[in-house]
Amino acid sequence: MITNTELEYKGNLYPNTIVEFHRDTDKLYFTTSNGVILEMTILRDSIFRFRYATENIFEPDFSYAISENVSVGFNHLKVEETPTEYLVYTAKLKVLVDKKTLRTQISDLDDNIINEDELGFHWEENYEFGGNSVKMSKITQNAESFYGLGDKATHSNLKGKRVSNVTSFWADGGEMNYYFIYGPQMSQVVKAYTNLTGTPELPPMWAMGYHQSKWSYYPESNVRAIAKNFRKMRIPCDAIYLDIDYMDGFRCFTWDKSRFPNPKKMISDLEEKGFKTVVMIDPGIKIDKDYWVYQEAIENDYFCKRADGAFMKGKVWPGECNFPDFTNPQVREWWAELYKEMMSEIGVHAVWNDMNEPAVMEVPTKTAPLDTRHDYDGHPCSHRKAHNVYGMQMVRATYEGIKKY
Repeated sequence: MITNTELEYKGNLYPNTIVEFHRDTDKLYFTTSNGVILEMTILRDSIFRFRYATENIFEPDFSYAISENVSVGFNHLKVEETPTEYLVYTAKLKVLVDKKTLRTQISDLDDNIINEDELGFHWEENYEFGGNSVKMSKITQNAESFYGLGDKATHSNLKGKRVSNVTSFWADGGEMNYYFIYGPQMSQVVKAYTNLTGTPELPPMWAMGYHQSKWSYYPESNVRAIAKNFRKMRIPCDAIYLDIDYMDGFRCFTWDKSRFPNPKKMISDLEEKGFKTVVMIDPGIKIDKDYWVYQEAIENDYFCKRADGAFMKGKVWPGECNFPDFTNPQVREWWAELYKEMMSEIGVHAVWNDMNEPAVMEVPTKTAPLDTRHDYDGHPCSHRKAHNVYGMQMVRATYEGIKKY
C-alpha cells in the first residue's frame, strides 16, 4: 500500500496534493500539483461522471457509447471545503474528495458509504506506444455482493471467492473515464444507465423463438431437408442460419451459385413454411482484384492501415484479407449500402456478424496488430484504443443497412 506522499509505486504514478479547484456549471475541476485533473460532472443528483487527465490535458471528449439524448439536470449542488477535503453535495449523495490523494468517497445523505477509492486513480506511462495505461481500484464495502461472471463454475454470490477484475478496472490506453449511478433500486440504476446509452430497438417476435445454427448447412437441398424435418417432427423453429459456406469462396456479399443456385426462391419457400433466413457476414475482405467489394474498398481507401501506411492484412476464411475501418463514417455508409441486394432483392431477414473482434488467424494475438490505425470518427487512434469498438461499429453499419433495405 502506498503512502499519501509517494508519487510512484511499482511503476505506477499517482495524483498528489490538490492545488486548485473551480466549478463550471455542472462540472467540478480538481487539479493536483503533479498535473492530474479530476473532472467530476454532475449529470443528475444520482449520476456522476469521473474523468481524469494527466499532464493537465484531457483527451478529446468523444464516446461511441453515450447517447445524444441523455437527460441531465440536478436539483441541488453545493461544494464545501475543509482543511483536508472537498465535500460535494447533491439532493441524494455526498462525494468526498481527499486533498492529499485525489481519492473519492461516495455516500448517501445518511453517511452510508456506497463507493470508495482504494488506490484510486493511477497510471503507468506506455513507452512503447505512447500515452498511459490507466487504472482504478476500489474498496469492497461490507454490504456489497458481486454477481455475474457466468463462465466461472462457482457460487451465485461471488463474495469471498477469488476471481480476477472484481473491484479494479483498467484500460491499456485512453483516459480513465467512468460513471457512477445511484438508484438505490436496481430498476432505477438500469433506467438511468439506458438513458445514458440509449435503449435497443424492440426485436421482432420471431427473434425470440428457437433458431437453428451450425457450421454449416449446404447445399440448398440440405437446408430444405433440415427445414422439412423440423416441421415433420413438430419442433418449433423460427430461423435457419447460413454460415460462411453459402458464399463464393468465403467472399462476403456473394453466393456460391453451385450450392445455392436460386437463393431468393429458397428464402421465399422457407418463409412460407415459417422460417426466417439469417446469413453470416465477416469483416475480412478477400484480397482479390476481381472481387467487387475489394475493388470498391481499395478505390476509396476504406481499409485499415498499419503505422507505416501498409494495409493491415490477416488470414481469415478466404485467405489473405484486408479489413474495413468501421470507425470511419464513410466506411460505415458504404458497408450499409452493400446490403441492398441481399436484403431488398434476395430477401434475407437478418444478418449474423461474426469474426469482428476482429479475428485473425495464424498470429499469436489472434486479432489485429496494435499499431493498426483507425479514423475513430475524426479522432485518429491505434487499435489499442479502437479494439473494443471495431465490432460494435461493424454491427452499427450492418444495422443501418438492414434498416434501410
